[in-house]
Amino acid sequence: MESEPEQTLAAEELDETPMQRAEVPEADASDRSRPRGSLSTHLSLRYQRERRFAEIGEEIVQGLHPKDVLDNVYESFQSVIPFDRLGCALLEDEGRVARAYWSRSEAVELHIKPGYSAQMAGSSLQRIIDTGQPRIIDDLRVYYKQHPDSESTRLILAEGIRSSLTCPLIARGKPIGFLFFSSTAPGTYKGVHRRAYLRLAGMVSAVIEKSRIYEQLDDANRELTEAHDRLQYSATHDALTEVWNRATILAILDARVERARRQSAGVALLIADCDRFKQVNDSLGHLAGDEALRAVSQAVTKALRVGDELGRFGGDEFVVVADARDAESGLHLAERVRASVDETLADWNKNGSPGMNVGHRVGRS
Repeated sequence: MESEPEQTLAAEELDETPMQRAEVPEADASDRSRPRGSLSTHLSLRYQRERRFAEIGEEIVQGLHPKDVLDNVYESFQSVIPFDRLGCALLEDEGRVARAYWSRSEAVELHIKPGYSAQMAGSSLQRIIDTGQPRIIDDLRVYYKQHPDSESTRLILAEGIRSSLTCPLIARGKPIGFLFFSSTAPGTYKGVHRRAYLRLAGMVSAVIEKSRIYEQLDDANRELTEAHDRLQYSATHDALTEVWNRATILAILDARVERARRQSAGVALLIADCDRFKQVNDSLGHLAGDEALRAVSQAVTKALRVGDELGRFGGDEFVVVADARDAESGLHLAERVRASVDETLADWNKNGSPGMNVGHRVGRS
């Protein structure tokens, strides 16, 4: 991705450097001889770093999004460990591809942006995975001269980056990506506190893995919800016309009648059927009959008000349940439905199909 480092840090290099060991003062001659200002500076830096690690750890516990955590790392740690650019790439396609996930830089323009990808096979990024150790490039310009085909190196050089340290991201013993620390100066990562980088990489790995688990749970819950919704829809709707089925429209009617009784209100029941519908099936075929039923249901729906309910009772019969102040308002509803259906069926009649009409009956609770 951002670079393909050329030096693998040996195991002994991962131990604390003398500078790191000096951060924990001991009563020996070397510490007594260290200038107080130098010791206090190291202790101050260590305190700042530990405080920022604690903040990142708290974010992980709180379940913040990985990009929010990476933003916090970028903004909080520049004062205690050196980098001018921070990037994160994640492995995809069973580890065969590394794809840029997030990056921030002091550069005016990012040339390696989220979404940029590279094949892992044969790359030095793959060697980082194989060794499980961080690697560095002290001078990217020299590296690019030695590897002129490295597209990622060319792009990162265009951002003004001159050296880098790359840590593998490992979660539950499995590599999941990389964390790239980059500097605009060559040789930045010689003799640095590498444990701090590895510790940051470990915390980023944890939050990414946690996020992935949450995403998997969310995906599973969403699939279950969608499956439930599909089953619920199938159980309550007519498969052909997609209006309420018989059982559901009857349940709606019962609820409306009960509510009308409690409130001393009215409810209108419109029953519509298509005359001589059998002739449509016999002369034009069942597919044409299905199309006619869908057309009728759409025409009825078009005439309804908000709160009116339409269901298919069976065959060519439809039921409308609606609130009604009196019988006259129910009759007005029936006339709107009749006019809408007549307009729709007029096209059918022009095409030579048998005539179809809609009758109705209106009741009041």
